[in-house]
Amino acid sequence: MEGKLIQKICLIFLLLFIVSCIPYTGRDSTSQSLYESALENYRRGDYKASVLGYTEVIGLNPEDAGALYGRGAAYEMLNEYTKAIVDFDKAITLNPKLPLAYMHRAFCKLQLDDCSGAYKDISQASKVASDATTLSWINSIRELITKKCKGIETVQ
Repeated sequence: MEGKLIQKICLIFLLLFIVSCIPYTGRDSTSQSLYESALENYRRGDYKASVLGYTEVIGLNPEDAGALYGRGAAYEMLNEYTKAIVDFDKAITLNPKLPLAYMHRAFCKLQLDDCSGAYKDISQASKVASDATTLSWINSIRELITKKCKGIETVQ
């Protein structure tokens, strides 16, 4: 129980900073305003409102990888891991070089006991990450996967 709480706290800290780090230049002023509102709801911990806001942005532009990533992160915080994975899948399809989407998808898969999928995603996150901070976060999630999934490090 305490381990899950620590995981959740660490994830909240990471998400508060990184949800805003997925740039997308194709938003008009309406979409951008909705995106910023959804992000603010996320930061305040109102994940349901955040999901609704990101859903509006996605309705205006289904190819907004940042909004898909943000909604996935909000679903993740609501423990709706399957829905989060769907959004992370779409974000990754639109932009396969989003290491944080792979990392969060790995965490969701871990929560669903998909150790093999979690390890594959965290490995891919490592391959596409380009900065030390992101790699540090990825390694923290990799440690969680290793602890929960004994022996999975041999699966690739």
